[in-house]
Amino acid sequence: MFRPYGGLITGVIATQAEQLLADPYANSFNAVPSSAGHAADQPQQHPLVWERKFELDSLCYPSGWLMAPSV
Repeated sequence: MFRPYGGLITGVIATQAEQLLADPYANSFNAVPSSAGHAADQPQQHPLVWERKFELDSLCYPSGWLMAPSV
């Protein structure tokens, strides 16, 4: 059922992993590392980050994909 979307799902997981590694407390990101966003936030944030707000579901979401039935 999901086999044609395997590459898309893999890409989504890779993007989420990259963003999680850049800043686990961020909830929104720039498309490219441009430092746009809430630059006055302390501590200084990664150029990929737009805004920080800790949300547990943001950390859990990628693991949901990994635990989903085989694609």
